[in-house]
Amino acid sequence: MNKKLLALVIGLNLTATAQAETPDLEKMWQIIQQQQAEIAALKGQLQETEIKTEATISAVEQFSVIPASASKTTFGGYGEVHYNNLEKDDSSGTKDAIDFHRFVMFTGHQFTDNIRFFSELEVEHSIAGEGKPGEIELEQAYIEWSASDNLSAKAGLFLVPIGILNETHEPDTFYGIERNNVEKNIIPVTWWEAGAAIKGEISEGFSYDLAAHSGLYIPAGKYKPRDGRQKVGNAKADNGAFTGRLKYTGIPGLELAASVQHQVDITQGEGSEP
Repeated sequence: MNKKLLALVIGLNLTATAQAETPDLEKMWQIIQQQQAEIAALKGQLQETEIKTEATISAVEQFSVIPASASKTTFGGYGEVHYNNLEKDDSSGTKDAIDFHRFVMFTGHQFTDNIRFFSELEVEHSIAGEGKPGEIELEQAYIEWSASDNLSAKAGLFLVPIGILNETHEPDTFYGIERNNVEKNIIPVTWWEAGAAIKGEISEGFSYDLAAHSGLYIPAGKYKPRDGRQKVGNAKADNGAFTGRLKYTGIPGLELAASVQHQVDITQGEGSEP
């Protein structure tokens, strides 16, 4: 009898506890309303996060596109200021002068993986025009196409492939302040023409250049190749020229090259006149 009474008391106690913990309808409604409010708040936060994410993605896409395009265009340049202080006993070679000899700007653009543009603009002796002594010169402006890793072609205004300094004439390529007389008067640096050229590599360190371009114009009474540069400025074009070069650079620190140029008439027709 006692065991039955104890079981009955425990059962009644559990039932009462369960009934006490079960919320009524009003409390259930409040809980549901609170949960719905929390869900709505979470949805708002999620929507705001999605908007921010889309904005970030858009900004990243714009940022990635602009630099990719901008990185294809390159700028460069250099300048050199000369100071000469030379003295001779007879004063014939005395020179005391400072000169902003060159200011050069490079511009390049990579259109595709194998098509590119390059140009070089130079101001000589700081001023030009009516207040000379200098000039503003367009020394290079060409389009280059790479057919393969070992073959390329270009057309436009380019440096003639001859000599050591002509294609690489920055000041640190040669010793001293002024260029030597061979590279100045005979080669003559800097020498550019208009035409087309191809460059290829026969084997590692062994390359060739072939170019067909405008020619020199050396009138009667002059003899220096330097005097014949027309700089492609309304230049006489009765006779063009061809230039070829073989170059070996297979040993670090060593460069060997031989260039040949052929032009039928360096007087551009004036030499045939009676």
